[in-house]
Amino acid sequence: MGALALMGLTGVFVAWGTRGLLATGVTFGNFLPLLLPVAAAALSLILIRPVMGALAVLAFSFVNPASLPTLAEFGEFSIRLGDVFLGILLLSVFFRVTLQNRMIVSQEFAKLFVPLSVFLLYIGLSLVNVALNLPNHFLFSLASYLRLVLTAFFGLLLHIALVDRRTVISFHRAFLGLCMLSIIVAGWEAWQGIEIQRAAEFSSRFEGLLGVNSLGLVSGLLVLYAVVKKRDRYRTAAWPLLFCFGVLGLFLAKSASSILATCGSLAIYWASRQLGNTVRKRYLLLKLPVATLAMIVVTGLAVSTLRPGDFRGLVDVTEGSFVHRLVITYAGLRIFFEHPLLGVGWQGSGTMDIVGSAALNTLLMDKFMKLPDNYFFLQSATSLHNMYIQFLGELGILGFLLFVLAGLWTAKAVIRILSNIPIGSPYEVAAQFYAFGLLFLLIWWNTNPLFGGQVESTLAFSFLGALAAVARLERLREKDASTTSRDSAT
Repeated sequence: MGALALMGLTGVFVAWGTRGLLATGVTFGNFLPLLLPVAAAALSLILIRPVMGALAVLAFSFVNPASLPTLAEFGEFSIRLGDVFLGILLLSVFFRVTLQNRMIVSQEFAKLFVPLSVFLLYIGLSLVNVALNLPNHFLFSLASYLRLVLTAFFGLLLHIALVDRRTVISFHRAFLGLCMLSIIVAGWEAWQGIEIQRAAEFSSRFEGLLGVNSLGLVSGLLVLYAVVKKRDRYRTAAWPLLFCFGVLGLFLAKSASSILATCGSLAIYWASRQLGNTVRKRYLLLKLPVATLAMIVVTGLAVSTLRPGDFRGLVDVTEGSFVHRLVITYAGLRIFFEHPLLGVGWQGSGTMDIVGSAALNTLLMDKFMKLPDNYFFLQSATSLHNMYIQFLGELGILGFLLFVLAGLWTAKAVIRILSNIPIGSPYEVAAQFYAFGLLFLLIWWNTNPLFGGQVESTLAFSFLGALAAVARLERLREKDASTTSRDSAT
């Protein structure tokens, strides 16, 4: 754990220092020799323990890619620092598999990933659509797709790296530590802003090293974990601290999508707890509407209090971030109606030919006449800020239905895993958190697009890989316990 903490602090220091040095005009090559000893030590540690490589990749995902230097660029394709550690992790896993002469991929992993792999393959096929209709944008779409595939591949490598309970604990603690560290950086940013009177009002938003929406995401996940941990029979006094950190992060980011995802995932988690009690189950149909209403009221009050200007602008449809997202959503639906079957292809919606077209923007201006011209996309294109609208516009109804089927199949596998982990298992809390963390992300993506390499997509595939790993370890634990019991009886 000491080595893990040292690597984490070193990674954050490098990321933070890099951003500051680049801002002053210092190039990455000037201080690259200083990182060579750290890189050599990290390489040795990763080759010995592959989970350390997975933690390094995870740590880099907690930094906005725009804040890190790019090691190499080949047109639309780029190599980042996280890619280097992903390659080292792959090498470490390859050595481990070769020495053991077996691949540790569980049946639970296959049940979780196979449906999603089919959907990812369909996304790749949509690139043909981009090549035919948007040839100038093809390389960008291809680079984005490869980044998404690499992010999914990280979930497989993480699953292989989590070989025992110790590695699961290392991953779990590293995730919580990175969340808290991100909030600390944002808090420091807020304090510095208040000192120089740049952030005297409570309405200011802070991002730390992530960005405001991503900071809200990790903060909401921290709140979710604290609530899940509170119900653990082996809980420690740390959960109130995690809860407070999460609430602080939500306040600093003031992200509406994160607040909605937090309230929604907590409401569904509460409802799932009622199913385990036969007495409470009788009143579940009465409690569910109350919980849903409470979730909506709490989310509305929080958003209207933290971001009153945007909230008023949405009510009047005159200004603000919420109205801008409403315009983007309407544009995405219009793109879907014009290309209903196959869509425009992966990442094709964010081009000037599609969302920036004169016909579409004329329609938007007629629909939202109170908004100024900068709310539209004649000068610059934008991505569709909603994953589900993005799927409709870029993959069409066929791709969206395939996503729904893959999601339902994966959800069925997740529910089966949770039902097979008994109360009191050492993996109970981790499994519940990973499962409801995935649900959190699905709600959060209602106001955010899907990209590969971002913290949200990295966490999604990480949770899937870790959930499959703890399911396998629980199955082995029960098998060992059964064998021990049978030997004792003999």
